Amino acid sequence: RHWTTLSAYLACSAGLSVVICYWLGPVTSQRTFRLLEIALRALALLCMLASCQFWQVSGVAAVAILLRGFLTSAVSAVAKVSMLRLRWALWQRLESAFWRCCPRWLRPLHRRRWLTEEDFSRQGRECTEVALEHLRRHCASPDCDAWRVSARLRDPAGFAQFVQ
Repeated sequence: RHWTTLSAYLACSAGLSVVICYWLGPVTSQRTFRLLEIALRALALLCMLASCQFWQVSGVAAVAILLRGFLTSAVSAVAKVSMLRLRWALWQRLESAFWRCCPRWLRPLHRRRWLTEEDFSRQGRECTEVALEHLRRHCASPDCDAWRVSARLRDPAGFAQFVQ
């Protein structure tokens, strides 16, 4: 009887995988992969429950398997968050200790801060305007051979408007 249950599980899981992969193509989404994994695990749990003569024993084993799965995922999630916090706190302490031990002339004048999206855009616009003005001044200076530069361009009229 156990061999028939095992073969039924293998046939169902293989058939389900082939049908899904044939209709939808290979699994690329993480959510779809997780749902497929949960469905196959539920099917395996049902086959395990059906294969045992003593349903009480198989029920206790199924509950133990489910609890183990939930507890390991919860513990790993909590451990991951706490490890990140621990690493960040350790880094902050090491950095502050380093700067306290350094001579004053090596210390940074101010602490660095992350740029916001608005600051990044503003800084990009300002740097671009400064660079374009520098290029415009260079092209208008006598050091630049305007005929040679305009001969290489696709749109010399646009270049002339840019320089003026």
